[in-house]
Amino acid sequence: MQTVGIGRARIVHVNSLTGGSNGIGATMARKFVAKGAYVYVVDIDEEGGVKVCQELDGNASFVKCEVAIETHVKGVLDRAMEEKGHLDIMMNNAGILHAHCNSITQVSVETWERVIAMNVIGAMLGVKHAARVMIPRNSGSILFNCSVLGLMKTDNASHGYMSSKNALLGFDEEWCSGVGKGRNMCECYVILWDCDKDD
Repeated sequence: MQTVGIGRARIVHVNSLTGGSNGIGATMARKFVAKGAYVYVVDIDEEGGVKVCQELDGNASFVKCEVAIETHVKGVLDRAMEEKGHLDIMMNNAGILHAHCNSITQVSVETWERVIAMNVIGAMLGVKHAARVMIPRNSGSILFNCSVLGLMKTDNASHGYMSSKNALLGFDEEWCSGVGKGRNMCECYVILWDCDKDD
């Protein structure tokens, strides 16, 4: 596992970025474009995503997508391949938080399943379909945005969120040692974001 700052990512041609309509995702989109990328901003928030793409002046397209639904994710990658012919980076950034609670006994199954679906299954589907188009080229990078909360214990965050981010660490290790082994595309990073750094 490697940790990188987004500003140190290599210059890319085509990038698919989930959760790109606001916050860290929107900042990533701007930075990727500044590094020379064409970005597909992927999110359920159409209004925010379109606004980000307009700001990027023709270097980005918005694709509405629920990352926990496989047909949606497949459609994003199919569109990128149809329009651009290749994919260089898949940035799995989409994620949700649920309200903090002091005890696991207070967490509903529905809430837990929603967080795991978005944060873990969404990332898995991103890997699955990015790998599908990257493996034939033996090239590409698949990234995960993983909170530092996946590496630590704290009473100040939701159980589901922390568990989901910890799961991404394990998934990343399995991916790098499994499917991605021996390929250029196994540049799988867990990004610990520092919004104060521009490099």
